[in-house]
Parts: sequence; structure tokens; C-alpha cells
Amino acid sequence: MPLRIARLPSPPRLAKYLAALIMPWRPAFRTRARASGLRFWVQPRDAVGRHIAKYGRYEPALTTWIDGHLRRTAPGLFIDVGANIGWHTVHAARCPAVTQAVAFEPDALNAWLLARNLADNAIDNAIVLASAVGAQSGIATLYRYKASNQGRHSLATDHGHGSRRVPVIDLDGALTQLGLADAPIALIKIDVEGFEPAVIAGAGAALRRTAAVVTEYSPELAGNDRAPLDAMLENLAAAGFVPHRLAGDGRLMVLSLSELRGIATQTDIVWQRAGAPEQK
Repeated sequence: MPLRIARLPSPPRLAKYLAALIMPWRPAFRTRARASGLRFWVQPRDAVGRHIAKYGRYEPALTTWIDGHLRRTAPGLFIDVGANIGWHTVHAARCPAVTQAVAFEPDALNAWLLARNLADNAIDNAIVLASAVGAQSGIATLYRYKASNQGRHSLATDHGHGSRRVPVIDLDGALTQLGLADAPIALIKIDVEGFEPAVIAGAGAALRRTAAVVTEYSPELAGNDRAPLDAMLENLAAAGFVPHRLAGDGRLMVLSLSELRGIATQTDIVWQRAGAPEQK
């Protein structure tokens, strides 16, 4: 997702970030989230790491909405598909309603930072699986993006910066293997750069016991074949979810499927069960 910068970084944050940039032998350095005070090991040249280091936050509207949803909903799992370095996993795992966080991240460096961030914040109710998630289990090619944005690696788009083979598991199969096949799910977050339809295709059983889903909607990554993307929308609607667009101030705006199909740019979509109370 595009990063929206609302303020200038504080001088101490900026000084620490610039110091990290001139020490290229360090793969990561530690910074703090501004609001929560949680600690994060980040890569200073990566887009997500830069943003957290300089501004102390990342995806603030989505972070606030997830926190509010988890505080209102019944206890259950928090599932983070495409967890990157764990910004949302670390914050969500601390919520009393989250019985267990399950994070999937196929990139080795991101998964290492994710595990380190969980440990550094003494979070013991989270599981990290260094795997991609898809329609069925197997092996797939993870196409790498530029080093300036380690969150853009994709199973759907070849960016021309190399690739590596990674394990893939369907979400229903993964939860079964973990002994969580019957556990209620408070929230599933999916941010996998155009591979979201495959994740939903392998999550039929999980969706039936899920309170809400957040998907990154990426029509421009679908190319000329919108069939998987349209199937994802129909599958979520058939499972009883209603799409909402998340505004910059954290408000949800309900969308029809036709309105959603009309969105042309990468957008976070919140899928709530029909009849769920709106979060103010």
C-alpha cells in the first residue's frame, strides 16, 4: 500500500535513522512505535522499516481499526497472511481477545525480523510460519522486488529482481496441522501483493468461523485475467461478508460489489459480517 506521511519525523528519530543508514554492515536496527512503545527491529532501507523508524507508525488507519475491532469482538485467533516484519502481528497479539496469533511470511529476512520482534516484546502467544499461503499446499516461486521495498515480493508478479522457491500451504490445512481447526477467528488479515484470491480459495472452512477479514485489493496486479479476483469477491460475499472501504480517519464506508469492482488502485478492504455493528 502507498505510505501516507502526515508529519515530519522528530529530530531524535531522524538522527537515529540516518545513523543506521551509514552503517551498511548492520542488517537491522531497533526502533520504537510512537503510540504503543513496542520495539521493532527494521531494515533502514526498506519502505516499511524506514516509515516505522522515521515516524514511529505504519498504516495508522488500519492499525487503529484492527485494535478497535479486536477489543469489540469475541476472543479468537488473529491470522496475519503476509505478515512482513510483524507490525500488525505484534500489536494484535497483545490484545486480550487474541487467544493466538498465527503469522505467515515466506521471505526469510522478513520472517527473521518478525520472530525477533515478537521475542523482543516478550510475546508468547504468536506462531510464525515461514511459508506462503495459497489454494493448496506445495512449492511456489516468490518473485523478489527491489531492496527498497521488501514487502512487495510476490507470488503473482515477476518484478525482474530474482526469485526463490518457497513452501506454500492452504490456510485450512495450516490451522488443522496446528490443532486450531475449530478455533474461532477474530480477524484474518491478508496482504500478499495480488495473491489474495488464492489465499481465500484455500480458506473456506476458516471463513465460516471468522468475524472479519481485511484484504489488500489489487486489481492492477490481476492483469487481463480478473476471474480469480472476481471469484474472491463472490466467495467472501457468499460466506456472509460485506465489503467496506477504510477511510484515512479510520471510518468504514460500505461498498456494493459493483462499487468495489470499480476501484482501480490498491486498496485495503474490510469485510465484516452482515449485520455486524459499525465501528465508530
